[in-house]
Order: sequence, then structure tokens, then C-alpha cells
Amino acid sequence: MNTPSESAPADDALERLTWFVRLRWLAIAGVLVTLPAAWFLLRLRFQPIPLLGVTAGLTVCNVFFQQRLRRPASPAYRLGLARAQIILDLLALVLLLYFSGGVENPFSFYFVFHTAIAAIIFPGLGSLMITCLAFGLYALMVVLDWSGAIPHFPLTGLYAVSPHRTAGPVLANLFAFGSTLYIVRYFAAAISRRLSRRTEELAAANRRLQEADRTRQQYIVTVTHELRSPAAAAASLLEVLDRVGPEERPGLVDRARQRIGGMLRLIEDLLDLHQLELGTTKVETAPVRVAATVEAAVAEYAALARERDVAVRIELPSELPPVQANARYLEFTIRNLLSNAIQYNQPGGSATITARATGGLLEIAVADTGIGIPPADLPRVFDIFFRGNEAKKTSRLAPGLGLSLVKRLVETQGGTVWVESMAGQGSRFSFTVPIATTPEAV
Repeated sequence: MNTPSESAPADDALERLTWFVRLRWLAIAGVLVTLPAAWFLLRLRFQPIPLLGVTAGLTVCNVFFQQRLRRPASPAYRLGLARAQIILDLLALVLLLYFSGGVENPFSFYFVFHTAIAAIIFPGLGSLMITCLAFGLYALMVVLDWSGAIPHFPLTGLYAVSPHRTAGPVLANLFAFGSTLYIVRYFAAAISRRLSRRTEELAAANRRLQEADRTRQQYIVTVTHELRSPAAAAASLLEVLDRVGPEERPGLVDRARQRIGGMLRLIEDLLDLHQLELGTTKVETAPVRVAATVEAAVAEYAALARERDVAVRIELPSELPPVQANARYLEFTIRNLLSNAIQYNQPGGSATITARATGGLLEIAVADTGIGIPPADLPRVFDIFFRGNEAKKTSRLAPGLGLSLVKRLVETQGGTVWVESMAGQGSRFSFTVPIATTPEAV
């Protein structure tokens, strides 16, 4: 039989067990109504006492199942209870058919209901075994009745001549009965599996939506905080201008200007990131000389490197092919990685820029001897607004947008970006850019 993980969807199947018990009450009521109707209205003759005995036994069992379902139980126990109910129903139905004519009784196809229910609750091997059990019980009853091995309980008044001892009608009945059961089981199980997969897909989509909503809310909170901090700092600096001497004012104004400039850069980065996420930005590429871009970035951060006591090295091959890239995007990527390599470094450390051609791509790397990144933070390094615990301990104020932008800018140009790092031993950020197929470069 199936394990709980094999059933289609287990929670829905377990909820149907109470409905299953109600159906059995309906079936019991149907038997009690059908017996007198067949006797008095249709003038059919049969042995009512055995049929009433089977119905009474089914009633007792249904009361037992109903009481069991009211008790707390594990999914595995309840699935076992479902199997027991289906098997009991199959036995009861075989007995009801046997005591009311056997193959003469047209209600033999009621087995289809149990086959379909089994396929819904156990769409795998379990439903196939239950289908085989249903067909086996019915076939055994029909064959034993046909061979005379068990007494025959006739259903008088339905057939002029009873077919239960005629091989042709018996075999035709068994073929029609068995093929119907297996066809119903196949389609019911297939539909159940498809619905189960669809339910799982919808549940996964719902989880993604919830996660996206949480991310959006966190995004709003973070952006608000990142914009408020420099704005509040600039406002505080401007407020004290009237209370300080003329010699101190230029310094305060310069600090306020830096805060406002940082806020404007953050807004620009957010707009760029948003456009990249939407895919509304048309990326225009052209052949670009990497060496010139690297040298410009190193010159820009030379003062910062001296201030931080970090040696910046350029180790590029003499024959470096141009790349097919957006010059502004490439410049931002190199500048950002170099800035991080300097600011998250240690006094006396170094930052090295290298490049090598590999296939149709140029791999550019910026390695440093700085604080490094713990393994737990590596998968989230390129997430928006993410800053690792080690980065937060430094004096650098940064919202955590740079690497997110780097990743999207590189991917927009057809490359990939990755990082190799160990805490306390430095980091190596690498990215690829397609090599230009034309020699002209800017």
C-alpha cells in the first residue's frame, strides 16, 4: 500500500473520510429502501434475511469508524483507517451481491465508486491493489457461483433464464466489469495526480508571493531608513549654522553637501536598479578597452587607497582584447568592486585587478586581502540591501545596493558574477564580459 507521502493530497484525502462515512450511511439507507421497493414494486424475489444481516453489520462498522474519526490521530493512522473502510465496503458489497443473485444483480458496477475513491486517496500502487482486490472478490464470487461451489441465491423475476451458470454471459460480465474498474482507476488516479501537482504549484506560488510581499515591505522600510538618515544628518548640520562661527561654517556645509550627495546617489542607484528589474532599460553595447577603464578607476580611488594604506595593483595582460559592453555599466562595476576592495581592507593590505580571456569571454577579477566574507553570508552577497555582520562592523556607511547593481549590470551585458572568499582572508570578486568581435574600442 501507499505511504502518506504517496497519497494525493493527503490533507484533502483525510478531510474526505468523514464524507466517506456519510456516504456509507446513505448507502445503508439506500439498501433499506431498495429491498422493500424491489419486493413490492418490482415483484422481485430474493432472500432478505442475509441482506439485512450484512446491512446491520455494515451499520455497526460505520458507527465504529465515525467514532474513530472524532479522535485525534496521525495522518498515517487515518490513511490506514481509509484503507480499512474501503476494504470493508468491498466485502460488504460482494456479500450483498452474492445474496441477491450474484451475476444476475445489475448493481455490481457500484464497485466503480470505491475504485474512484481509492484512486483519489491513494493514486499510486495503493489504488491499483484496491482495484485488483475489488475485481478479485467479485470474480471469485461469480466463478464459485457459476461452478456450483457455493449455494446460489437467485434474484427471481429479473431474468427469464438465470445467466449465472452460462459461461458466455458470465465471461462477458467479468470482462466488462474488470475493464471498467481498471479504466476508471487509471483516469481517476491520473486526474488526482494532476490536481495534486497543481495544488502544490499553487501553494509554492503563494509562498513566493508571500515572500515577495515581505521583501517589498522590508525594501520600503530599508529605503525609508536609508533616505531619512542622510536627510536628517544634513538637516541637523544646517540647523547649527547660525550658532557657529564663520570659520566652522564651510566644514558644516561641506559635510551637509556630502550627506545630500550620498542621498542623491542612493536615489539614482534605486532608479537604475528598478529599471533593470523591470527590463525597461535598453542596453547599448560597443567595444570597450578594459585597461583604460581599470586605470581610470584606480586613478579615481588613489587618494582613498593612500588614506586606507592599501596598495592597488593592476596585473593585466599586454594584449588584452576589447569587450562588447556598455561603457558606463563596465565602469560602475569595476569602480564598485575596487571601492569595496579598498574600504573593506586592512591597513597595509592590497587590492589586485586581473583579467584573462577564457573562450569568448573576458574574466575580470578584483581580489583583496581584507576582512573577507563568512560562508553563511556568501549566498546573500548580491541581495539588495544586504550587508554582512563583518561589513557592518566597519566605519563605512553603505546601504548595500552596490553589489546588487553589479550583478544586474553584468547579467544585462551577457556575463556572470561570483565571489570567492573566506572570513579574515580577503575576497575575490570575478565577472565575465563578452569579448568584442570588432577591433574598434572606446
